[in-house]
Amino acid sequence: QAPPTPEGLVAPVLLAPVTFVYPAELAQRSAPPSGRVTIRFVVGVDGVPKEASVTESVDPELDSAVQAAVMSLRYSPATYQGTPVEVVLSVS
Repeated sequence: QAPPTPEGLVAPVLLAPVTFVYPAELAQRSAPPSGRVTIRFVVGVDGVPKEASVTESVDPELDSAVQAAVMSLRYSPATYQGTPVEVVLSVS
């Protein structure tokens, strides 16, 4: 269960989606990795992800590719009572 959202907090908004491209070198393996990679990261006051870490791993190379895709995302920053603030998000 997620903690309650403080009154006056406006969540960040993704400005443009990023299409994840499965790495060709992984697809060529006899048993390509599959599954859900989860990344936890901070969206800075500038809307840029930082401090990303893998919280659910599938394969180190796939994890790195997903982490790179997350780091390329851009958001309008979260605000608290009108002031930009950092927030933590997770994506899978």
